[in-house]
Amino acid sequence: MPLIDQLVEALHNLHRPHVERALLLYQSIQPPAGLAAEYFQHLQQNSPAMAADLPADGGAKLAAALEALYGVIQVLNRCATNFPFGRALPLLPFVAEDKAVRAVQETLFDKMKDEYFAPAISDDSNGEAVYLNRLAMIREMLQE
Repeated sequence: MPLIDQLVEALHNLHRPHVERALLLYQSIQPPAGLAAEYFQHLQQNSPAMAADLPADGGAKLAAALEALYGVIQVLNRCATNFPFGRALPLLPFVAEDKAVRAVQETLFDKMKDEYFAPAISDDSNGEAVYLNRLAMIREMLQE
């Protein structure tokens, strides 16, 4: 096996316990009661056309997608700046498969971020930049 492949595998194995803990944390997070209903009401008031474009089962799909997105934000809030978030993020199933639901999820991301994003930023001067980069990673996944 080439040296570069050995290094990549070693890094993967080094980060595995952290990624597994992030998955367990993500699965244990419970969103606040009424979160999906509140956000759906916000959508209907502020973007009625987008709400109307949701499929017949869009309300249920959106509720699940918003609860999943809330979980990702809570995992991010608990991550240290040196946590391998880029490795864990793709494993957290928060991106809605339905394109209309994902568009709404992306639209409501800023509202959710403003209400629930509260990272434990350390004294590390780089901490804020790290968290802003991680928010950008979440947004990019929603846009794909």
